[in-house]
Amino acid sequence: MKYIVFLFYRYYNKGATIRIPYESAIFALLTLIFINVVSLMLLFAPQLSNAIFKGHTRIALYVYFTIGVAIGYYFLSKFIPKKDILNFVNVSKNVIFHGWILCFYIIISFSILMSLIILNRQ
Repeated sequence: MKYIVFLFYRYYNKGATIRIPYESAIFALLTLIFINVVSLMLLFAPQLSNAIFKGHTRIALYVYFTIGVAIGYYFLSKFIPKKDILNFVNVSKNVIFHGWILCFYIIISFSILMSLIILNRQ
């Protein structure tokens, strides 16, 4: 996971996010984890996901999501500290290739999530 955060850190360490690359990398990893968890929930327990997402008001879902993101950010920032990312030693020669693999993984994960949402819409 540290290598994935490092790849996100390299991506966010330029442009408009140059002031907050570590935080952006952690939030990107949280988003990727959220996409995968929701996809697995829709695939293996669609009744549970319907109860979770349709049984509450929109404001309650925003509050739950905010609390979940805050807890996830806290644990990921403790599990993967910023100094470990800044002093990352195990940099492979194929960092650019690994970045592209991560990009394709994100696209495939998002596509699977969207297809599962469409299939479970009835």
